[in-house]
Amino acid sequence: MANTTPGFDRDLGYLDKFLANLERHAQGLEEPRQSALGRLLVEERARWDQIRAILAGQLPVEANPGREGQVEERAIAAPTGLTVGSLIAR
Repeated sequence: MANTTPGFDRDLGYLDKFLANLERHAQGLEEPRQSALGRLLVEERARWDQIRAILAGQLPVEANPGREGQVEERAIAAPTGLTVGSLIAR
């Protein structure tokens, strides 16, 4: 993902390679170990995708609270220095 915090791109690249190696290793395991490790890796990739989004300035927001693992991203608003006055009509 582009625009991550400087200094993390290299580490996240290592993480991608590590997770890919674990996924390849999982394919050679017997059931039920293969499925168990596969599920954990899917969950872990989802977490790291969310971490990357945060580092890139996105804020993961649950799209459907009832559906696990699905998120939508929205931009984190940059402070503008503007304030809002009273909303009470005078």
